[in-house]
Amino acid sequence: MARPKSIQMRTGRDYTLDGLRGIAAIMVALSHVANLTWIPYVDGGEGALWQHLLWRLGSPAVDMFIVLSGYVVAKSLLKTKVGIPVYFASRFIRLLPVAWAAVIAGLLLRALTGSPPEEATAYLQNLSEPLSYADKIGLFTMIFPIPRSELINPPLWTLVLEMQAVLLMPLLVMIAKKTAFWVLPLFSIIVAYALALKMDWGYPLYFSGFALGTALAVHESK
Repeated sequence: MARPKSIQMRTGRDYTLDGLRGIAAIMVALSHVANLTWIPYVDGGEGALWQHLLWRLGSPAVDMFIVLSGYVVAKSLLKTKVGIPVYFASRFIRLLPVAWAAVIAGLLLRALTGSPPEEATAYLQNLSEPLSYADKIGLFTMIFPIPRSELINPPLWTLVLEMQAVLLMPLLVMIAKKTAFWVLPLFSIIVAYALALKMDWGYPLYFSGFALGTALAVHESK
């Protein structure tokens, strides 16, 4: 008697990875709850124990989510039989509506918040700062120029990062296919550190996570 196929085999999805990404997303959300009330390097003060615990969930969760996203997207790209333009279109159709919904939510929050009191946290104070023209363009394209997402919806920067990673993924997969496993992660770390030092901003370092996830996906399939 033939054994029934697993859900993963029938759907093509890896629900273990989906679950891990979900856990990471919840950890990030909890850290942002703490950020609404206290940010240690901005607001100062000691903070309550629960604020420390929740706040420190965010960074490792973001790192884990990015590596897993790089792995999942690279796996999808390796399996797909469509061309690169269709791949770009499908990813953008999936991500842009979510991003624009988050932008609209942020604009509504800005309108409802008005001028926050002086004792409000940095998150709320940012909502009263004006958006530049470049910010508005970045919030529409979600690629470039990189908007100051903290002025409208602080977690939104991760969606900008993922949209940019979508554009890089075909190149990352190609490099991973032609080199040893360690080459792409090491190369990406060197380039990212150089850019981060030049920009005085750690944003480029997150692309190393996508590169690591890509290398894992490509070399697993060999």
